[in-house]
Amino acid sequence: MNEVVYAIRISHLEYSGLKIMDIKIGKSTNIDNTLRQYSRGNRDVELLDMWIPNPDKNLSTAERGVHEVAEKYAYDKQSEKFGFLQGAYQEFAETINKLLQNASHENLVEETTSREPETVDDYTGTTPSVIKILGETYDVDTWAATLTMAVEAILRDAVGVLVR
Repeated sequence: MNEVVYAIRISHLEYSGLKIMDIKIGKSTNIDNTLRQYSRGNRDVELLDMWIPNPDKNLSTAERGVHEVAEKYAYDKQSEKFGFLQGAYQEFAETINKLLQNASHENLVEETTSREPETVDDYTGTTPSVIKILGETYDVDTWAATLTMAVEAILRDAVGVLVR
């Protein structure tokens, strides 16, 4: 699963037309496990939104930023749980959607399953015979000799550049 910042409604009350929602805002690398954990303690949980962090930010930074915005819209905060009145959550979510990419559960599952495994060259159990570096070819018989030859060629080239 992808890294996401999520908003899960863990409880909601309505009294005389006043709506109050308790929303847990956190981060997860496996949203299915996170939902299962919340469902154990609360029967009425609902995943409201998920956001993917911007490429230049990590998951923790994105979560802190979402918390800072949530503090401006929520009437109450207890750790990662925020209390929202009436339409305040909707306004908050619209603001975050402008800052981060909103993701649906289905899109995350599709993206995870559609990734093709990357092919990696595996040289385990092989022995090198030739290395070509900086346009010159050298005979080698071990990986250590390959590395030594590469370092020597690079250093010779560097010294030649410095001497010129």
